[in-house]
Amino acid sequence: MVALSVDELERLFAKTDLSLGDLSSAASALIDHVGADVLIASDPNTIVTEGAAAAAAAAAAAAAGGVHTDSPAGAGASGIGADGGDDSPKRSVPLALARSLAEQCGRLDLAVDPNDFSPLHAQLMLPLAELAKAEANRPVLAELLPYAKLTALLKLERACEAVVEAQVQTCRLLGNVAAECEPARKRMLKEGLVDELVRVLGEVSDVLHADAAAAAAAQEPALPVALAPLQRVLCGALVNIADDDEEVQRHASERGAIAQIVEVLFRSPNLDCRVMAARALMGLAYAPEAMAVVLAGTEGAVKPFVALLDGCVERVCGGGGGGGGGEVGADDFVEFYRVVLEMLETFADDNEAVPRK
Repeated sequence: MVALSVDELERLFAKTDLSLGDLSSAASALIDHVGADVLIASDPNTIVTEGAAAAAAAAAAAAAGGVHTDSPAGAGASGIGADGGDDSPKRSVPLALARSLAEQCGRLDLAVDPNDFSPLHAQLMLPLAELAKAEANRPVLAELLPYAKLTALLKLERACEAVVEAQVQTCRLLGNVAAECEPARKRMLKEGLVDELVRVLGEVSDVLHADAAAAAAAQEPALPVALAPLQRVLCGALVNIADDDEEVQRHASERGAIAQIVEVLFRSPNLDCRVMAARALMGLAYAPEAMAVVLAGTEGAVKPFVALLDGCVERVCGGGGGGGGGEVGADDFVEFYRVVLEMLETFADDNEAVPRK
């Protein structure tokens, strides 16, 4: 594929009659020009410095364990905070290019037949999700996103791999844009996307957990499931959208988010999903109403969570693996232990209703 400059890509994405093949090639070429260190510049003559990107990175990195951005699996892309912080000139993309990209996402038709669903949906959202890793880009993207199309994508039945991947990238995009960005969180709540994320999490978890139970009953190892990455990014999106926002926390809790996340925490065959579920639960349960749901859903909350910690200790001390989705080592269980323990400490510090024994 011939490399394209940012100027060439800007002209291509501005076309409303671009063929699907050309659009796919342009989206693939754009990946080389975006990332956590690339800022959207409204003035094409603006020189963006490393220091500006690092300032955005530091704000996100300070929220470790809560707000986070991610990297596409297998892409080798670094998350926010990975780069240094000098004042050398930094890459940027024009605002017009970001706007045209979002508009192309909104224009792309959804296939009636799932077998005809285009992988272009995921291809177009991937660069937007990468741009959203930079905090300075998020308010801009919050204004540009095609919310109606993102909602429609989440409503699709997951009948083929292309639909699942499009939903993964949709969740990545929503989660990354919502990180430390109140306007984005409020818009997502208004557009009904919080409701959709909770609903899809429930559907995906039902399938994953049923498959895991069937494998256990047959005394066979659970096979890697394509839906596990979707379950993880759904929890991750809820972490960022609900972070430090009681209105979103209350709304998500009323829609059943707490029950869905507790289900992932205790039943998911994938350890990464369970770690993200613990983070999501820690963020969502700050509101008193949400904590009441946690306590009711786990018959007192503490004992089941302590049992999770005991299981982690047994796996680490015994050298056991497991957890689904590939090789799982002691470090993975230590990380899970740390997140669950932090969650319990947060509950105990902020909620008098949490039993101490």
